[in-house]
Amino acid sequence: MAVRIRRTGADAGAFLTPAAVLWGLVFAFGLLLAAATVMGSAAHFSSWQATPGALQTAGYGCIAVAGWLAARRAPRAGWLHGGIVGLLFLLTASWILVPEFPWLHWITPAGLGRAALAFVAGAAGGILARLR
Repeated sequence: MAVRIRRTGADAGAFLTPAAVLWGLVFAFGLLLAAATVMGSAAHFSSWQATPGALQTAGYGCIAVAGWLAARRAPRAGWLHGGIVGLLFLLTASWILVPEFPWLHWITPAGLGRAALAFVAGAAGGILARLR
């Protein structure tokens, strides 16, 4: 017999919970900082060289884990919360980390592809969070 938990409070019937998205976004940046520290230490103390593919994989992995966390904090639509975390992370990281970032880049096919991949990575994390 399934037990349904009734939610009361501000997010009781909310389809999108901004607090869950914010937690996921903050967690994504923290996780990226930890991953960059580990990868930087490995590159410094060994002969391993970080490739762009390894850096992108780490970034999308951080998005997926952060999407998972956002979905766990959301009452419903975990995939959407994770996808939004992925998009916001990509846009925020581009704005913060790339000086004079060309915002028109996002309307090119390459920019739309990166945005779609970030959304899919976050949504995949959100879907995995809802599997039981």
